[in-house]
Amino acid sequence: MAATPRSARGYAALVMVLAGLVLAGLASWVLFSPEEALPPYAGSDGTGTAAAPSTPFVPVEAESGGVPVRPQATQTHSPYVKASVTVLLSVPKWMGFPATTRLELQPRADNQAAPLILWATPEKRSVRFDDVPFGPWTLRAEPLDCQVVEIPFSLSEANPAPRQVVPVQAARRIHGRVRDSAGEAVAGITVSASPVIAVAGFTVSRASGTTDAEGMFEIPGLPEGEFRVHAGTHQNPVGEAVHCVVVGPEGWADLIVPRMSSAQVTLLDATSEKPLAALRVQALRASGADEPGFSSVVDSDELGVAQFLHLPPGEYHFTAWGRGYKRLARRWMVGADRPATLELKLSPLSRGQ
Repeated sequence: MAATPRSARGYAALVMVLAGLVLAGLASWVLFSPEEALPPYAGSDGTGTAAAPSTPFVPVEAESGGVPVRPQATQTHSPYVKASVTVLLSVPKWMGFPATTRLELQPRADNQAAPLILWATPEKRSVRFDDVPFGPWTLRAEPLDCQVVEIPFSLSEANPAPRQVVPVQAARRIHGRVRDSAGEAVAGITVSASPVIAVAGFTVSRASGTTDAEGMFEIPGLPEGEFRVHAGTHQNPVGEAVHCVVVGPEGWADLIVPRMSSAQVTLLDATSEKPLAALRVQALRASGADEPGFSSVVDSDELGVAQFLHLPPGEYHFTAWGRGYKRLARRWMVGADRPATLELKLSPLSRGQ
């Protein structure tokens, strides 16, 4: 018996109702079923929030470009914290720039870092070391045909990008000995050298040295050429000058000076007789037929004493002056075997003077 249209429509309606009930049940289960608790993260405190690590973080490597990593306070001394070092070469005007300069950063003390090496050339006069660990270092510069220079320094968070200026000096030098006419070594006397033919850019005032206890001296950083060498300052030579030719790395000069003497001048306040410090005293010997003039200026110390260690024998004018006091001069004989000892009592200036 064939189904009637009314019965077919009823069946379809029943199917739709059943499908709606199934979908409603599924939605209710999804929306209202209890959510299963998730396990806490490994290493957390049990609340589901990650706990702080037990040790501070240490950066694997520093940023490049000379910008150091700024660590936590606990990381200040970490060997991984790095900086940069810029090296500049200071070359005298009379010298040409060295063809090559080997620059080495050498770790010092407890610094466990490896040495670092770069090269400077006339085309690359400024050199920068990057990623240098904090700690104590020594910069060693080896310019070609010049003196080796070593500069100690330290890198830290407070000093992360220093500039190191390396003074370049020629390796040529004059050395020798100063003795008096009796053959005794003269200690503590200045020795000066000046080129016979002027060298453009060369500062003559820096070409000097001082003798040691054995009378030995050294004057470094000289250009090639012939020099006039003498004891005493450039303005006040003592004894005869000798000529020394510097072609290779060094030249030698033996100097003989006359028997030297000394003088001790004590400055006192004429009213209170208290010692006067930081006043100037000049010892002046006028030139004569057989001897050149000589002059030396010394400041008095805290005890009011001005000490002249190397004076050629002769008659001197000792003159003292200073702020707040009248100038005072006295003539005194300085003998080869009779060092001079004298007092100068200076009067204070009155108001208006």
